[in-house]
Amino acid sequence: MNHSPDIDSGLLASYVAGEADAAQQAVVEQWAASAPEHARELERLRSVWSWSEGPSEGVDVDVDSAWKKVSAQMDEARVIALDRPKRSSWAWVAAAAAVVGVLFLTRVLLSPRQQELVATTEYNSALLADSSQVVLSPTSRLVVVLGEERSVELTGQAYFEVKRDEQRPFVVHTTNIDVTVLGTAFEVTAFEGNDTVMVRVRHGKVLVTLSPTKGDKFQDSLFLTAGEQTTWVRGDRLLERNVIGPVERWAGRIIQFNNAPLHQVVDELNSVYDSRIVLGSAAISGCPLTASFGDEPIGEIVRVIANTFGLEVTQHPDGSLTLTGDGC
Repeated sequence: MNHSPDIDSGLLASYVAGEADAAQQAVVEQWAASAPEHARELERLRSVWSWSEGPSEGVDVDVDSAWKKVSAQMDEARVIALDRPKRSSWAWVAAAAAVVGVLFLTRVLLSPRQQELVATTEYNSALLADSSQVVLSPTSRLVVVLGEERSVELTGQAYFEVKRDEQRPFVVHTTNIDVTVLGTAFEVTAFEGNDTVMVRVRHGKVLVTLSPTKGDKFQDSLFLTAGEQTTWVRGDRLLERNVIGPVERWAGRIIQFNNAPLHQVVDELNSVYDSRIVLGSAAISGCPLTASFGDEPIGEIVRVIANTFGLEVTQHPDGSLTLTGDGC
């Protein structure tokens, strides 16, 4: 961490831990207002401290668990049950250590490693040195530096599944937006020349920070959790939270349904898999499905849906599939 020489690291630790008195708070806040990089550093430390307290608000999606549970009894909304991740809390001393970061051995072990990833016409998947996974969309570029801080610079679109590390937040930098996480799955869209930047969260929690413009020290920030997104348009000074749609695609291969009616589920599957799935009656068209699918064959996905709602699957000689049942 690159703290300014005119601020004491112990004072920062006291501030983010809520132990600083009024005079000390004033010193830290004056330091943060003196330069954009100081404000970003303080906000990052605040987010690290706040995330380390209390239970997680996001759901850690586990497709394997969903597959194991498809034959079990579903609730009224027919939602595939998913487990919430466990979270441990930090002591004040741990927070101070994260702020100071002076252990020489740590500096040696976490010396920055730079990596450049490029996707031209196809999706490009990579496993980073910290075990995080990234999928770059076509015409996208990512520069990765992993050291005391995990930092990437994105031009284009990328889906991230970040390995959790409470002492080293993972930060995605774009021209106008920074996204800070500890460990979660999310997507950032920031193509060069576009006037918009979008951040979507699949599961977990992220902090989205708007970079201040020249001559304007205002810096809006927003927390997003699973199922939320924000779209920034050039000229906006505020970030707004929105709910993602009932059908979402991630990394070009993951389809996520959020309480989506079955007729919409079938339309999306037919589009992605070039399949011919037909609903046998209007009674089942509105059955709401919440689930995620990755690289599973379409036949297995249809069986999962049928088991979820107690439907029957009929395969015809031409390869088409019909779902029939009494409704949900």
